[in-house]
Amino acid sequence: MPLPAFGVTSPRIDFPVRLFTMPGVLFLSFLLASLIAVFVVWFFHSAYAIPENIPGWVFLFGLPHIVSSLQTSADVSYLKQYKSRMLVALACAGLPVLLYLLGFSSKYVFIAFFVLTAHHIVSQQYGICISLVKKPPCLLLKLCKFITLFLGILAYLQAYFSADLADNVYYGLMLSKWLHLHYWLLALLVFMAAYYAWSIRKNVRAASYFVLNNLVFIAALYLILGQQWALAGLVLIRVLHDSTAFFIYVLHDVSRNRHTRKNFLYTLLPKLPVALLNPLFALAIAGLLVYLSLHFEVVVAIVMGITLAHYYLEAHIWKGGTPHRQHFRFEG
Repeated sequence: MPLPAFGVTSPRIDFPVRLFTMPGVLFLSFLLASLIAVFVVWFFHSAYAIPENIPGWVFLFGLPHIVSSLQTSADVSYLKQYKSRMLVALACAGLPVLLYLLGFSSKYVFIAFFVLTAHHIVSQQYGICISLVKKPPCLLLKLCKFITLFLGILAYLQAYFSADLADNVYYGLMLSKWLHLHYWLLALLVFMAAYYAWSIRKNVRAASYFVLNNLVFIAALYLILGQQWALAGLVLIRVLHDSTAFFIYVLHDVSRNRHTRKNFLYTLLPKLPVALLNPLFALAIAGLLVYLSLHFEVVVAIVMGITLAHYYLEAHIWKGGTPHRQHFRFEG
C-alpha cells in the first residue's frame, strides 16, 4: 500500500515529520524567503534590479525546483500512468524551441512566458489552499486569486519589461491606469482575504495557510508596485515558491521510494538517502543547463520548454486521485 508523505512509523520521528506539514512547510519557506530577501536587499539592492542579475542566482533558484518536479516522475509506473500527460508535456517542451527556430521575437515570447509564470505561482499557492479547505473554490476565493494574478502579471511586466515596452502605446495606457489603482486593488484583496480567512477559521490549518500565503503575496506586490523595490518583492515570492515546491517534492520522493527505489535516477546512488539525492540531482542538472544557456542561445529556449512542461504537469499531477497524491497529502 502507498504510504502518505506524512505517515508516522515511530514516535521517534513524529515531531520532525509533523513539522513538514501544511502550513508548516509554508512557514519554513516563508522564513527562508524572508531571510534571503533581507540579505539581498541589504547587500545587492543598490546594484541590481532583478534577481537574475545577482551572480549565482540562476544556479540556485528557479530552474532547480523545476528539475526536481520533473525527476520525481522518473519512475516506470508513473510514466505509464501519466502517458498522455507526458506526451502533452513533451509538446510544451518543444514549443519554445520551435518558436526560436522559426525566428519569433524573443521579447514577446518572454512576455508570454512570464505571464504563464505568474499564473503558475499564484495557481500553485491557491491550489494548496483549496486542498486544505477540502471544498470547491467559492466566488470569494476565485476573486482573491484573480486580483492576485492580475497584480502579479502587472508586477512582472513592470519589473522585467518596462524598458522593452516603453514605446508600446497599449502597455503605456495599461500601466498608467492600473498602477494608480493598484493600492485600491491591494486594499480590496486584503479585505476579501481577511473575510475568507474568517469564514474558514474553524479549519485552523487551512486558515493559517491562507493568511500566511496572502500576506506574502500582498507584501511582495506592495514592494514591487508600491515601493519600487522590485528586487525584494521578486526574491520573496520566488524563494517562497521554490522552497515550498522543493519541500513537497522531496517529501513525496522519500515516501514513494521508502522501501523500494522505484525512481530509476535514485537507483544510481543507492547508498545516499533520497532526501539528499533529490536536491543534489536537481542542482546538478539545473546548473549544467544554466551554464550551457549562458553560451548557447538555443539552450535558453530548451530551458523555457522544460519550464512550460513543468507548469503543465504540475497543474495535473497533484489533483485528487493521481499517483502523486497517494504519497503526499497536503492536509497533513
